Amino acid sequence: RLPGGTPVLHLQGDVRIIRAPPGSTVAAQIDTAELDYDTRAQAVATTSEVRVRWGQHQLEAQGLQANLHDGTLSLGEKVRGRLLP
Repeated sequence: RLPGGTPVLHLQGDVRIIRAPPGSTVAAQIDTAELDYDTRAQAVATTSEVRVRWGQHQLEAQGLQANLHDGTLSLGEKVRGRLLP
């Protein structure tokens, strides 16, 4: 049970999430300085700079929203990265 009855955890520091999206055998890694995690919706969001890595691929952006339940991810602004075949 979370303090105050809220379902949202606010994480600060070197936040890292490692999870394989549904149907994938390759785990994705998300690194950021802070992150809000809604435990009911199984969703995470941040306006901080993020780095997403999976396999040989890497993306960086300012901000992110992701649904951990269905494996969807939306990057915010200033998206840059490297996708290798």
